[in-house]
Amino acid sequence: MDPSVVDRLLDAFGPFLFPVALFAAGAVGYAVLFLAARLLDRERTEGTTGWSTGTSDDGGDTDRREG
Repeated sequence: MDPSVVDRLLDAFGPFLFPVALFAAGAVGYAVLFLAARLLDRERTEGTTGWSTGTSDDGGDTDRREG
């Protein structure tokens, strides 16, 4: 980079330039990981609706209490 650009950035933002750059890099990295996770999850669960079939292993209603 041209030194005049760096000087202008330091004059404009001062000591906040480094933390803001780290925050921006972290936000972009988080967005990339979030989108990748959603894409991979969509491929893994493709064809499923996410709804339960309504059956359970014990065959009973879990809301009712006996006794």
